[in-house]
Amino acid sequence: MKQLLMLFLVVHTVQAAETPIYQTSLYTGTVSLFLLLAGISIILMRGRARDRQLLQEKEEKILQLSQDNMENEQRHLQREREFEKEILKQAHTIENLELKLKEGTKNQVVSKIEELQKKRQTVQNRLAENA
Repeated sequence: MKQLLMLFLVVHTVQAAETPIYQTSLYTGTVSLFLLLAGISIILMRGRARDRQLLQEKEEKILQLSQDNMENEQRHLQREREFEKEILKQAHTIENLELKLKEGTKNQVVSKIEELQKKRQTVQNRLAENA
């Protein structure tokens, strides 16, 4: 904007200096208008170039953040899967231990029943011997 104002002042000064000499010729007005338009277009192009550069940098940042987000999400999902596997493994181990406990209890009951049957048999044998 500063450059635009300086350009405008220079053009206006040139026109003001030429006015008394040439009585505002058409050529001078056309040249000054052309210079003014050229200056404006140059300033706008520079601004657009800066805007494009900023836009490109922002797009790169967005892409980088998207990749980071995707990687973090994948890590999070992987951790969840590992935790779920660990939980399932622990649940399976607990089920096996409970089954073994039940089987162990059955075995203990069976062995106690066998002991009692042996005792009863020995008692019956003694009774038969005494009778």
